[in-house]
Amino acid sequence: RNAKTFAVIRNPFTRAISEFYCPWSGYDGPDCGSHEVLNWWLLKKLRSKFSGTVSFLPQHLYVFKDGQRVVDFLVAFEDFSA
Repeated sequence: RNAKTFAVIRNPFTRAISEFYCPWSGYDGPDCGSHEVLNWWLLKKLRSKFSGTVSFLPQHLYVFKDGQRVVDFLVAFEDFSA
């Protein structure tokens, strides 16, 4: 209707790191500080079609439909202060 809409977008790198350390759907095995484990886990998640979590859905799916932007404003997550 006449309501303004927005989407919060995030840097893909920090988004992936955050997902890796997420206590609900992130990596829960040994060596979580290893870059080899991080790379292995991310590749495994990104190669699966849906990976069981919306955190890995491409952000453009929230912002565009049929090539047209469907939100009025984009807000960068990194612009929020703690």
